[in-house]
Amino acid sequence: MATPNIDNLPDPDLLAGEIIDNLDAGLASFQEILGVLGRG
Repeated sequence: MATPNIDNLPDPDLLAGEIIDNLDAGLASFQEILGVLGRG
């Protein structure tokens, strides 16, 4: 396994923001599914 080049990594704040956006989108999807199932 090769060691990643840390010089090419995105800014930590940008990466954290993208992770939060993805988690929020996933949570919204689950809430929508629960609503369709009548449990939300």
